[in-house]
Amino acid sequence: MIHLRLSEGSSKNLEDLVDAQAIEDAMVSIGELGWVDPDETPPEVKRALDTARDGDAPVACPTPVGLLVMQVTESRERTEIRQIQAQDFASHLAESDLGQPLQLVDVREEWEAAAASIPGFKLLPLSRAAEWEDDLVEIFDTSRPIYCLCHHGVRSQRMAHLLQAKGFRNVYNIVGGIDAYSKEVDPSVPVY
Repeated sequence: MIHLRLSEGSSKNLEDLVDAQAIEDAMVSIGELGWVDPDETPPEVKRALDTARDGDAPVACPTPVGLLVMQVTESRERTEIRQIQAQDFASHLAESDLGQPLQLVDVREEWEAAAASIPGFKLLPLSRAAEWEDDLVEIFDTSRPIYCLCHHGVRSQRMAHLLQAKGFRNVYNIVGGIDAYSKEVDPSVPVY
């Protein structure tokens, strides 16, 4: 995983950017892209990123829509999003009662949480991510495990990817969501 700063080249021709200083001078800042997995980028971007290292001069990459100038600001080992079954999550939840509380995020809509919920989850509806996305590293501790919940495990998987992109390293997606939790762990949680 790498953390990128992006710019657009004011020149559309890579040949115009003959050295690192010319690239730096031609940059029009777009801003921080955040954490990116090079394997999940288009081939031409991946090739450029394969040669870039932390703190190196910006690299220029021709793309179908123009020149993209990128600078790797930091890199870290790629972390996997862990898929956790409802029963295993319940065990983690029970163990947390003995020590530090878990970080729990529910990405369902407010009406869904009103219909069925598990105590301790912070409700951040994925549909309103634009309202809270930039605050995730202030709301939660990136170094501690975080568990994502939704109805069936699809939206929570998207949230897990978002958390990973924000630098969270220990992210769990609860497989089957609250539906599985209700059916496999706690039947007092309503099914909807």
